[in-house]
Amino acid sequence: MQGLLCTAYGTAPTLEIGELDERVLAADEVRISVGAVGIGYFDWVLLSGTYQERPALPFAIGREFSGRIIEVGAAVDPGALGKMVACIGYNGACVERAIALEAHCIYLPEGFDAVNGACVPSAYTTALFALMDCGKLLKGERVLILGAAGTVGTAAIHIALALGGRPIAVASSQEKRDHCIANGAEFTIDGSDPMWRKTLADAVERSIWWLIWLADQCRKWRFAASHPADAT
Repeated sequence: MQGLLCTAYGTAPTLEIGELDERVLAADEVRISVGAVGIGYFDWVLLSGTYQERPALPFAIGREFSGRIIEVGAAVDPGALGKMVACIGYNGACVERAIALEAHCIYLPEGFDAVNGACVPSAYTTALFALMDCGKLLKGERVLILGAAGTVGTAAIHIALALGGRPIAVASSQEKRDHCIANGAEFTIDGSDPMWRKTLADAVERSIWWLIWLADQCRKWRFAASHPADAT
């Protein structure tokens, strides 16, 4: 089968389409016909050669993908055959057919878009963990999302809405802010404006709780005295 291979590390890595052998599945693995691949910051770091691991060259790039299961290992339920999944795979994703542990697969609803599915393993699980587990988001709370037009930021808008939150998006351009509105943000703030914090404070009248979304952390911060749960 064919795959997109890294043949040399660097800030401009060498990538080539090449042939790959397909190996036999381990008992707990599945083989997936790849529909879409998510490429992000991790991939750039890995390909630059600065990540803590350096796979032997050449190797198939990508780890986050979606597709349909076409073969299962001996220990996997045969009912998984034909199912649409999103996965983290450690044997390369930019290939025609990828291998992943069945335990690392997220089963998707039938008809789920493959491109959106490829964003699920990192972006959506990150947003869900941040908002539900770390932030304990409650219905009616407003959620301030910084960098909201990115993959994780967009996922955070969707997850906040699904949990009953009211997402406020901070983004640096009109195009990005339009993207956030189209994806369900209650309103947007121009993050390139040095006074954006004041604009935000005026907009929400200093009377809500916020869940602050940052690239590396998520924390709850009480901006003022009242809270949606106090209203009866």
